[in-house]
This record gives sequence, C-alpha cells and structure tokens, in this order.
Amino acid sequence: MIFKNLVLYNFSSKLHKLGTDSRPDILQNVSIEFEDGIIKRLFHSGNEEGIDLKGKWVIPGFLDTHSHPIFCGDRSEEIDLRKEIGYEGVLKMGGGIYKTVEATKKCSEESLYVESKNRLNKMMENGTVAMEVKTGYGLDYNNEEKMLRVAERLRKDGFDLKITLLAHVPEKGMDEMDYLAEFKKMMSDFYPRYDYVDVFCDNGAFSINFLAEVLKHAKEIGVPARLHLNELANLGALEILRDYNIKTLDHMLETSEGELEGINEIINVLPITYLFLNKRNQFYSLLRKYKKAIALGSDMSPNSYVYSIPFVIAISRQITPFTLDELLAASTINAAYSIDKEKEYGNIEAGKKASFIILDGNPNKIGYEFYHDPVFEVIREGKPVRGEIDF
Repeated sequence: MIFKNLVLYNFSSKLHKLGTDSRPDILQNVSIEFEDGIIKRLFHSGNEEGIDLKGKWVIPGFLDTHSHPIFCGDRSEEIDLRKEIGYEGVLKMGGGIYKTVEATKKCSEESLYVESKNRLNKMMENGTVAMEVKTGYGLDYNNEEKMLRVAERLRKDGFDLKITLLAHVPEKGMDEMDYLAEFKKMMSDFYPRYDYVDVFCDNGAFSINFLAEVLKHAKEIGVPARLHLNELANLGALEILRDYNIKTLDHMLETSEGELEGINEIINVLPITYLFLNKRNQFYSLLRKYKKAIALGSDMSPNSYVYSIPFVIAISRQITPFTLDELLAASTINAAYSIDKEKEYGNIEAGKKASFIILDGNPNKIGYEFYHDPVFEVIREGKPVRGEIDF
C-alpha cells in the first residue's frame, strides 16, 4: 500500500532534549509505502499508484507513557470537592484512589475488561498507537492479578501495551510495611507478566522507606522501575535512586532546581494532572533550562479522564513553556524511548511499524482551534482505525 502526496512532519530516531534539538524535518510531496504493518520506504511522490492524500500532514503515532485506564467506577463529583479540601483531603476521607479501588474490587472481571477496552479504543481513535498501562486499583493480591489478567487480555486483543505493577496506596487501615510483604509477593509471583514496577511515593501514599524496599526487591528480580514522585510534596526520594534501574521519573512537580541538575532519566510530564492540581509551572521552566529529555503522558485515570493526546498537547501549548515541536517530540520519539518501543515507533522510517496519524490540517492548529478534532485518520500497523480511508 502507498499513501502519496503527504506533508511529512517527522523526527530523527534519537532522544530529543528540550531547548536543543527538538526541531522536526518537514518534507513536501512524500509517499509512504508499507506492507504487513511495516513501513518499507519513504520517497518523493510521482506517478506511482496509491491513495492520493492531497497534501495532508502526517505525523508519527502517539505513545502514552503514563496511563491508568483499567478501572471501574466514577469520580465526577470530586471535581468540586477538590476545590474545598484538595486532592489530599479527598484521599484522606476515603475518596480518590480509594473510591476507585472499592469500585474496581466490586466489579466483575468481565465488566472491568469491557470498560477498559472501551477506553483503549477511544485512546487509539485519538492517535495513541501504544501505551503504558498500570495496575494499582486492586491493591490486594487477588484484585491486582485481576487487573493484570485484564491487561493481558487487552494485549491479546491487539493493543500494544507495556504493563506496570503499581503500588498506589496502602490498603485502608494497614501499615505500609505490612502491605510491603504482600506487594513484594506480587512482584515475585507476577513477574515477568508485567514490564515495570512503580510506587506512588508522596503525601497520602507511600514513604521513602517503602519505596527503598520495593526498589531493592525489583533489583533482585531484575525489573526496571517507573516512579510517581514529588507530585504533591517532595519527600526527598531522589536521594535513594542511584543504585537502581529507574526507567522514568513521573510527575516531579515539587522537585527542586538543585535536584534536577543531577537527573539523567527521562521525565514523564503530565500537564493535565498539573492543570487539575492547579500547580505552578516553575518546574517545567526548569526542565527547559537544564535541557532535560521529557516524554508526555495523558495520566488517563478517574482523576484525569482524558482519552486524547492531541488534547493534552493543545492544553500544554497554552499552560506550559514547551513548544509544539517539543511536545510532539515528547509524545512520539521520546515517548517511544520511555516505554522501550523506540525500535518500533516514535518516528516514520523504513523498518518501523506503519503506525502514524494523518491530520486534518497543519499541526500548528493543535492548541489553537480547540473545538476542532485535528485527527483525520489513524493508521495503526498498516490498518485504518477511524475508517476515513478505505483500502
């Protein structure tokens, strides 16, 4: 199959850092030939047979680096409640994550699967071709495995997932170090059915001591970590990470300038969560100052219920210091590195998966025309998702 007469907006295959090398290549009149879900070649359009897309822009498919789409329940009433008592206050009264845990434990595995598949389909329709998904709404052994089974089932359905086993919050009324034994058992028993381990180390969640013990066990069994850190408060956890295999650091809003200088890991930024928490943007400015490598995640969850990376990019252009080029690099090639998919995705080149997005206009309209869906068609492994192109 050949798509012809495209405007290609594409990045090199290296990891891009802020403020240095996030500029894309923009090429006119490009043809993309693909077969069996793989890109065979890119070339200048001529008289070859193919589907003429008449100058439409094409960008790499998005990869979501941080998402929680596997859950049951609804927390819409908490939007106004957070204004009164804050996110931590909602959590302390048994809402927030605990409310989702209760609903996820009560719902059947089939209901959990159906609800989660619906969310993943909507994410894919908005251009997400691969993603990281987390457990963490089961808490106990049996319900975390229920979530894991649903993630595995979704993989079998064809969704390209990286799975993270998440220690989200302690069980209600349980000392965190008592919970540690159960979580370490999950880590050992479930591995290698999952790809990463994660700990929410913050106020209202887990302490540095808990995090340290999880990282020690992760090192013993050989699993890399992605970490929720410094979202609500800075507990000083960055000081203990040097000897461990840390793939990404996520949230990080309360990280100090002094701490940031020594960070070499990819930092997953989650601007929708940042917006919902009404946080300042000083940290994001520091990321640019120190030319860090960032990836962009939706944080799709009951708290940040967003299916669309284009929407995340649109909001981010308005509320962060990041440019469109930086945000698109963060959600494509850098995101691919973040979830160890850089050999398959992240940019449009021969040998990678034919997973890309055909836009309805110039990408510069993302974040400008908020009412307009910028995606015309999503091609995922050589197949149209939305059905706008018939072949």
